[in-house]
Amino acid sequence: MEALIQDVNRDEVRDGFLVILDRKKVWNVELILAREFDRICKKHRLNYFLSGGTLLGAVKYGGFIPWDDAFRLMMPRPDFNRLREIIFGELPPWYFFQDAVSDAHYTSAMAKLRDSRTTAIEDPARKDANQGIFLAIYPLDGDSGVSEEERQLFEGQKELWQAVVDPEGLLARADGGVLSPEERLALARMPKRERLDQYESFAGQRFEIARYVSIPEEAEGKSVRLERSWFAEAVSLPFETTRFPAPAGYEAVLSRLYGDYRTYRRSVDNLHPLPRKKLYSADIPYEECLRKIDF
Repeated sequence: MEALIQDVNRDEVRDGFLVILDRKKVWNVELILAREFDRICKKHRLNYFLSGGTLLGAVKYGGFIPWDDAFRLMMPRPDFNRLREIIFGELPPWYFFQDAVSDAHYTSAMAKLRDSRTTAIEDPARKDANQGIFLAIYPLDGDSGVSEEERQLFEGQKELWQAVVDPEGLLARADGGVLSPEERLALARMPKRERLDQYESFAGQRFEIARYVSIPEEAEGKSVRLERSWFAEAVSLPFETTRFPAPAGYEAVLSRLYGDYRTYRRSVDNLHPLPRKKLYSADIPYEECLRKIDF
């Protein structure tokens, strides 16, 4: 496998933190995935940006935050919708684009691009799910600000997403909601792909009229409203041995996300050389780990 991380097979100390070679090999897989993703986006003229801790790492460290294992991207909603249409015809067979359609049990609004030759096990009980190392792709959705109209739009989009991933639950909800009982029933009777089309159409229209954009709550632990103008243009930032696009207003984005981001430090949850919430291997396919390891 090509090395996009310098000295990928050696431990090193970065910013006072021990980065073991196993973590660096995970990083390397993620960078190769990101480079393929970048190729596809350039080919189809899709916009995307580094996001969250990955953006923070690019600005502060010129690459990964030493104690972080994730690679996060964000895409304006119209580009994210378009990505779903074209990506399946672009990927080699060992890559898997995971979304609510390709994985029937996947309920997240973000997508993941996974390398099936590797392991990043999050749920050992999901024997049927692809659990290769991945990069996360979050949609940047429209956010019109604090108003009753915006609350209605937001709730309507949430209900449409529930129609995609849990139509029975939507029908069973006791609250009035934004959608009428007739609309809920009509959605529940649609094939899943058509329900997703309805959701994406609504989210795309909302994006076009919004002054703000927001990163999904699952990306940062809270919903974060950002000025749309910060994403009007992209700049290229160094990241390890390569480069990726960032929003031109990345300083404002990071300040909104992290406050004084230049003094950001790891928490006590990030003191271990490898994260404890996933089982990683850059060398062994997830299917083999699920078959051979007693969880």
